[in-house]
Amino acid sequence: MEEATLALLVDTVKNSSNARKRYSFILGAGASRSSGIRTGAEMAKEWLEELEKENEKATQEWLRKENINKNDPGSHYSKIYERRFYMEGEVGLNKLKKEMENAIPSPGYYYLAEMLVKTQNKLVITTNFDNLTENSLFIFEGIEASVIPHENLSGYIDALSNIPTVIKIHRDLFLQPKNKEDDVKILSKKMMKGLKEIMDIYVPIVIGYGGNDGSLMGFLENIASKDKNIYWCHKKGNPVNERIRHLIEKYHGFLIPIYDFDDTMYQFGVAFGYDFSDKTIHNITNELARKLIEKYNEWMSNRRKSSFINNNRITNMQEKTVKEKTKSNTETMSFESYKDLFSSDDSELLHAR
Repeated sequence: MEEATLALLVDTVKNSSNARKRYSFILGAGASRSSGIRTGAEMAKEWLEELEKENEKATQEWLRKENINKNDPGSHYSKIYERRFYMEGEVGLNKLKKEMENAIPSPGYYYLAEMLVKTQNKLVITTNFDNLTENSLFIFEGIEASVIPHENLSGYIDALSNIPTVIKIHRDLFLQPKNKEDDVKILSKKMMKGLKEIMDIYVPIVIGYGGNDGSLMGFLENIASKDKNIYWCHKKGNPVNERIRHLIEKYHGFLIPIYDFDDTMYQFGVAFGYDFSDKTIHNITNELARKLIEKYNEWMSNRRKSSFINNNRITNMQEKTVKEKTKSNTETMSFESYKDLFSSDDSELLHAR
């Protein structure tokens, strides 16, 4: 197993673009952290503390029985999630939705979106439930991604597609996402088939993924070969676990120390000449606002010309007449006088039509 610098990886990807070699991005929870979504390890730590607060003795016994290291909750995310929400899974799902509902794509996603649109590197594979990649493509590029949010849709994976594609290994947040240990142990045969075809073409660059699930990690182990490359980015100062080291050794693989997801994608962006600043954001949002206003003005103009509005004016005329005729004596007006009022207006309104 070898280590390499991020600068060397960026240069390799940039200079491979002319050779039509394709790279995919495998994103884990670490890629969403700066967008406002906590990592699986952070959430698992909170859930474990809640379990201890509820019943410390029972939780300690459970930790020993399941051989869970309290200081490494991220490696046991699924077990802790299942234990914490065993009474009502919907509560756990609602907590995840709450966690992600206000997430805003961090700057790294701008550079990722640019790469997915402007290079032949069109693919993101993720264990995350969030929509940060596809939202970034729409916000920054005005493009909708091809999203595979469920294994039953894996037959639609197109390895040679020129459309940016996002494959969600553990499903989408709104399609019964996979959290339990049994759910993330192994990939479905359908998903495995689709990914295998992709990996024959794409070279994976892993960012923010700890390899703690059996499904994606097991798949990467099964297809490992010295003829294939893999670039595994990990946070500087945080050594990877033995399973990841063994995996990289099975490939012609490299460990790449990085600062974080945003800085990594920024380095790619600089190499490819992508500009991102507050001015860029203003230009994007102003252009979107201009299009929305233009669409609104078009709709309002057509609405004013429509027969619906002309008919509505008759209704308004009727209401005005009622108000004028009842204004002076509304407190004493009887039901019969109301009835007379509407009958006298009928002929006028018919002529107006």
